[in-house]
Amino acid sequence: MPLILQGCLAQTCDGLSFSDITGLYNAVDNAGGYGSENGVTGAADLDSYVLRIWDSPDSYYANPSVPVATLDLLESVPSPDSSYHYTWSYTAEELGLTFNDGGSWYWEVLGIKDADEYFAQGNAFFLNALETRINAKMKSWDPTCPCKKGCADVGELYAKFFVLKCFGTCNIAEANDVIAWLNSQLKTCC
Repeated sequence: MPLILQGCLAQTCDGLSFSDITGLYNAVDNAGGYGSENGVTGAADLDSYVLRIWDSPDSYYANPSVPVATLDLLESVPSPDSSYHYTWSYTAEELGLTFNDGGSWYWEVLGIKDADEYFAQGNAFFLNALETRINAKMKSWDPTCPCKKGCADVGELYAKFFVLKCFGTCNIAEANDVIAWLNSQLKTCC
């Protein structure tokens, strides 16, 4: 079986991280993992390994040749952890990015070894800025005092945010709609 790259993009406190979670080859549990059986023994064994990131799936579909960040993962390959996962971390400042409103980001990674291509892609929700705004509103929330007419109850927004944060919806378009709605409702919180 050929190598099957697997990855995960995540927002961190000050930027983002990308984890290669391909793992080691195991005939029973991970036949697509790194190992001599698949011709690639680890991330550093690749001839080329590039991560490209877009700030939304829509940005990717509108202009797939223009990601917001392109990272050569072979510039500095970290040591794998005990699960044989590699994690690269970047600050928003290093990348020249901001994560203001939150939303779904799209990524793809391409590894090349001896002209063989290995590809993975995915989505990640970046919610830190939205969570910070909701938490700031929660500091003055009083559940015994009803909201004024036309105001959003921050307690309800907080609950809806955590449904989103805990992957209560698997549909990216719906999640982005919820994020946009939460951002709009935060402006009307009392």
